[in-house]
Amino acid sequence: MVVIGCRPDAITCNTLIDGLCKNREDEGCNKLLEEMAKGNEKSGVICRLDVVRYNTIIDGLCKAALIQKVRELYLGMKGLGISQDIYTYNILMNGDCFADRISDARELFDSITRKGYGPDVVSYNTLINWYCKNKKVNKALYLYRKMISKGITLDVIIYNTLLTDLFLKANVKDSWNLVGEMQLNGVLPNS
Repeated sequence: MVVIGCRPDAITCNTLIDGLCKNREDEGCNKLLEEMAKGNEKSGVICRLDVVRYNTIIDGLCKAALIQKVRELYLGMKGLGISQDIYTYNILMNGDCFADRISDARELFDSITRKGYGPDVVSYNTLINWYCKNKKVNKALYLYRKMISKGITLDVIIYNTLLTDLFLKANVKDSWNLVGEMQLNGVLPNS
């Protein structure tokens, strides 16, 4: 790009980072990160790191199961004074769940409120999904009830996750009760 006079912008950098992470090109990702952090007029990298780019990087590294690198970036982000947002926490929780580090995911979930954010539907669904996949439906249902008590808008993904687990356990009564609650909450089934 630079050879033909085009400078990479934020979208180009995000796309490069995403591709490098998906292909587990740690060295290339690290080099691009360094250039973004310090700037590199020679290669034309001028977009600076911000929460959106960090979220892209963290998401890519989580999907590549590079959890240690994710933790280093998270701490580096804090060190540069870049504030995390609810998307950052959701990505981190999803990465922890993907790596079967539920205690870390749960700790992040619990810390969100202390940091001035409220867990959103994605935060809850991340944990509910892990609990259901790991046959801990009671913990998933507890979080579902907590969402209702906090007035968080439920979506079809939450219901599908819970219903799938309940039906797999042949818990027909609770499944039908949940379908009734779904209708009462104005959520329409999608399948």
